[in-house]
Amino acid sequence: MRLPHLSANLIKQGQLTKRLQAWWAGYHYEAEDDALPEPEEAPDEVERASGFNGRQGAAWSDPRLQVSEEIWGTGYSGPGGDDEVEALIRPLALDSSMAIVDFGAGLGGTTRALHNQTGAWVSGYEPSPLLAEAGAELSQSAGLHKKATIEAFDVETLNLHDDGFNAVFSKEALFAMGQKQEIFEIFYNCLRVDGQLLITDYLATKPDGSGDAIEQWVAQESARPKL
Repeated sequence: MRLPHLSANLIKQGQLTKRLQAWWAGYHYEAEDDALPEPEEAPDEVERASGFNGRQGAAWSDPRLQVSEEIWGTGYSGPGGDDEVEALIRPLALDSSMAIVDFGAGLGGTTRALHNQTGAWVSGYEPSPLLAEAGAELSQSAGLHKKATIEAFDVETLNLHDDGFNAVFSKEALFAMGQKQEIFEIFYNCLRVDGQLLITDYLATKPDGSGDAIEQWVAQESARPKL
């Protein structure tokens, strides 16, 4: 998701965050007072987004990640958040005796939320080595480096235990990946007989996945989505 340059003061005041979260959830946010005070001084790029000082991963230099975390919460590089993960998995009745795969983990916000809300052991897999490194750093900082792991993967070499997992969770990740048939076979093989699969994603309404709106979106992405 490409984000425009945004006022640090607007983000810190929370107005933009609340408006975008409301837009994503399908309702309109009206603030009591949209007037924001001018900042006393312009903060530098490092100070502009809270929570980035001290992080070591190379991905943290990307200002888009800094803005995304301000909007969606720590460990989220796109729309969602802990509350959305909780709502999505509620019908699955997951518990601490289970093992879960989080496919397309990003910065690991969903991975850690899955563990925190269920107690299950969660293995997060992310195709971007930079995001995986940053996500693993966050899990380490949270003391979840064993129970909510994040690691980079390649579809060609990913090897999950057959019949080893109770659930596969994938949130807005597959649209950016090719080799979908191979990915679905990985899901099928790693799930136990009574395993559950939950996928949310962006889908094309036409076979060729084209159209003005899609082309405008694709033009903003660093890699072309594969709907």
